[in-house]
Amino acid sequence: MVSTDDGRRDMLIRMIDVVRAIDPAASGLNEMLTELVVGAVRIFPEVDHAGVSTTFRDGRVQTRASSDGVPIRLDQLQEELNEGPSHDLSVDSRPIIIQNAGHAERWPNYLAAATAMGLRAQLTLRLFISNYSLGNLNLYCTSNDVIGEDTIAMAKVYAGHVATLLGRTQVRLT
Repeated sequence: MVSTDDGRRDMLIRMIDVVRAIDPAASGLNEMLTELVVGAVRIFPEVDHAGVSTTFRDGRVQTRASSDGVPIRLDQLQEELNEGPSHDLSVDSRPIIIQNAGHAERWPNYLAAATAMGLRAQLTLRLFISNYSLGNLNLYCTSNDVIGEDTIAMAKVYAGHVATLLGRTQVRLT
């Protein structure tokens, strides 16, 4: 059994490897975002899919990068239904954690459709520097019902790194 400290250390090592490998000066924005979301799937043990999205005031949800097709479909679903974590996070900057998605009561239309697509848990973190929103980091679990406390804590740290890298590109996504 892996101790909590060992699990955190392993995630931190993988996080450092992903972040260090990205050169914002050499990478285009899309390439950098894709490397970051693919990296998130490698870093966090419960996470199967990841994406960066932007929610606009008119309710549109745009996927900026995804590890695969799942984040794109879930972002489209939130846009179609006009509900879900990305919509709420555009107003409130606190992370949104959905555990046991099949039993969650918030966003009934989104979660009914998302669980039918295989979603079991989700973590959505706002990417921001000062007062500037840079979008959302969305971590999706299709093989686990619960996202562990260590993963949540380390994902918050990772979101800070992602926001810093995006800030270095001087690109505001919203």
